[in-house]
Amino acid sequence: MSDAVRSPAEEALLAALTPEQRAELEAERVLRIGDELIWIEADGRVRKQPVSKLYYVRTSLGMFRWSKIEDALVEV
Repeated sequence: MSDAVRSPAEEALLAALTPEQRAELEAERVLRIGDELIWIEADGRVRKQPVSKLYYVRTSLGMFRWSKIEDALVEV
């Protein structure tokens, strides 16, 4: 993961991931686990929200919105 200073909550979130999940999160900047999305914001903070509450997600790779039709992130 990046060298960003992480809060204890962010560290706990990352520690709960498998090595494969962490690798995917690092590469893609987003990771869906069940009904939740974990992402790394442009400033390096790690966030987690249920997809039902998402609309916009900003990562270092761009700005995305959650499409309920496609059930996926769509770049805006």
